[in-house]
Amino acid sequence: MRLVIAALALIACHDTPLANLPPLEDGPTDPSYDPRTTDATSASTADTTPTTSSTGDVDSDGDGLTDAQEAQVGTDPLDPDTDDDGFGDRDELEQHTNPRDGGDHPYEGGWPIDACRHDIQPTGNAVGQITADFALTDQHGETLHLHDFCGKEVLLLSSAMWCGPCQDEASDMADLYREYEDQGFLVITLLGENEFGGVPTQRNLQQWADAFGIDHPVVADRNWQVTSRYLRSASFSIPTMHLIGVGAEVLARDTWVGEAQIRNNLP
Repeated sequence: MRLVIAALALIACHDTPLANLPPLEDGPTDPSYDPRTTDATSASTADTTPTTSSTGDVDSDGDGLTDAQEAQVGTDPLDPDTDDDGFGDRDELEQHTNPRDGGDHPYEGGWPIDACRHDIQPTGNAVGQITADFALTDQHGETLHLHDFCGKEVLLLSSAMWCGPCQDEASDMADLYREYEDQGFLVITLLGENEFGGVPTQRNLQQWADAFGIDHPVVADRNWQVTSRYLRSASFSIPTMHLIGVGAEVLARDTWVGEAQIRNNLP
């Protein structure tokens, strides 16, 4: 059973991608260094005695990048976290984010970011076309971008907090995500309205995730702005699903997506 609600006008979402960083050559790594536990205070007071690899390359800040590599990408060889965002320079490079931009870093939710994130050229939102990026707030208060997952199969699940069938679907989809996560599958819940029909707050998003054991992204789809991209008529039923394949190709929209279809489109 799905509930029918009126469709709203499409509001285009876009994001200006950052320039790709230069390619990084392999370098020594200090296995005892965890950039996610290094804050600004510890970084400024840490021992900055240069370390030397077996090949004689100097790593002044001990972050696993040689000074030559840091010069290559423009990071500070004396600071393991150049942009002071809580993520070390090498960790950011390995996760395809910009270590020189404090607003661009790995997700708090831990969802891996793909290297193709800035290479997508949108063509439209019909089946077979390449869909545009979006930037919506997730349950951690961070801005989540669809194109960050361009190497994965992504199921967009449009729901509302007041919707009974959406509640029934939520925990099942959480289980399906965990079953296929390691094979390149991701679910993003597009939560269009809270229990009162208003725009979901970050607290609402976390409440939804906690209530149904969800560890995939849950984002606020204000006024159904992203859902509206994929609708086939002036009204739609919820929950409804939109399947996005590798390279952000639209595989299905405003429909029901079964497990077999998900398996068949894994990367």
